[in-house]
Amino acid sequence: MEQYRDRAAGGSVNNPPWFDGGCEKYTQWKIYMKSYLYAQDEHVWNIVENGWKTPIIPAEGSSASIPKPRKDWTDVEVRDLQADFKAKNSIFTALSEREKLRISHCDTAKQAWDLLQTFHVLELILMAQPS
Repeated sequence: MEQYRDRAAGGSVNNPPWFDGGCEKYTQWKIYMKSYLYAQDEHVWNIVENGWKTPIIPAEGSSASIPKPRKDWTDVEVRDLQADFKAKNSIFTALSEREKLRISHCDTAKQAWDLLQTFHVLELILMAQPS
């Protein structure tokens, strides 16, 4: 566990800032993590902020849409997916096991980021309530 504390204190380009929970630590971690993701590639942060969705195409003979076959994806669509995976991996790598469990069901980096935000902001609000 000591290695995580060392990593959290200094951080680096190769290791995301460590977060092991607590609403009082979340606000600072969020600032560090945003900078870390942005430093990887501006597109990585944009995917976290704006989200990623599976490319879709119109279904034949219907007004519905279906997922676009992967072999037909454009270079931009592939790059978007890669940025989402890079962001998701960075977020998971930055978290303690307890925090990972909170977001383990999230399909995208944006979902994970937003869920952490919601949980820890609500935690902060509840702690501020008089007993």
